[in-house]
Amino acid sequence: NAEYMGREPYFRVTVSAPEKRKRTLGKPKNVYTVATAAKQWCVLREEEDFKWLYERLSIKFPCVAIPIYPLKSPSGYFPADETEDHRRELERFIGEVVRHPLLRSTIATIHFLSSDKGAKKVWAASRKNVEKDPLLGKAFFRTVACAVTPEVNGGQPLLDEYGLHTLQSIDWAVNVEGSAVAL
Repeated sequence: NAEYMGREPYFRVTVSAPEKRKRTLGKPKNVYTVATAAKQWCVLREEEDFKWLYERLSIKFPCVAIPIYPLKSPSGYFPADETEDHRRELERFIGEVVRHPLLRSTIATIHFLSSDKGAKKVWAASRKNVEKDPLLGKAFFRTVACAVTPEVNGGQPLLDEYGLHTLQSIDWAVNVEGSAVAL
């Protein structure tokens, strides 16, 4: 079991307007600049990279509300105003991911925000390592444990305190009911 590393502090991520990049084969792709000023990260990401992050987070954390992934136009191309709307939706998506204390600390999120695709072999190897994560779904939740037994001020375990309070509440309710019947 890994030791809890603490919460990653909040940071803001911006997604710039896309640039059309030509590929050797196929249609040109929209490439977004994703910048994380607090970490001094600035990377280029295509639409499928955002989708990859969404899929990785959904697989790793099936019981966590993953932010909604923005839908793309069926044709894959947007008029100018829709391109800006889609950019804002991608920025909203990644912004919600980094605001979540668990999601922003995952290897997949850090990889997405920091790994440069310029070195394609490094990017591909790193991406495969993220995809080989053994702690997915139920396996992840089996590793989560309380570090200490929760206790109240008197040293009595919290569940015992709750049980005692519940019994006292039942006694109080019986006494109130008995008093009401006597009136």
